[in-house]
Amino acid sequence: MTFVCRIAGDDMVRFFSPEPDVVEVGADFLRIISLNFFAMGIVWTCSSVFQGIGNTFPSLASSAMRLITFALPAIWISLQPGFELVTIWYVSVVTVLLQAGVSTWLLDREFAKRLG
Repeated sequence: MTFVCRIAGDDMVRFFSPEPDVVEVGADFLRIISLNFFAMGIVWTCSSVFQGIGNTFPSLASSAMRLITFALPAIWISLQPGFELVTIWYVSVVTVLLQAGVSTWLLDREFAKRLG
């Protein structure tokens, strides 16, 4: 889906609106946010494993970490002169990648405790 969003984002948005400005912004959004898809798959997989082993606190912790690392910079950035919406989308990508790394690390630590 990342590949489709990156190469056909314009057509996907045009399905909903023919307005050139809408297509431009929507396609940029899809191209950038689609970079989250792989990392979100990792986050969801880790969360499912935590749920399966009966310890959901690490999933909660990584989600809370992402919320904080996204919301606080997004608010600050939005108040800066020259603010552009695209910056928030890039912050989202970075924070989802960070969450995927933290979730993977927490899962590795959990397995080490249980199996080690």
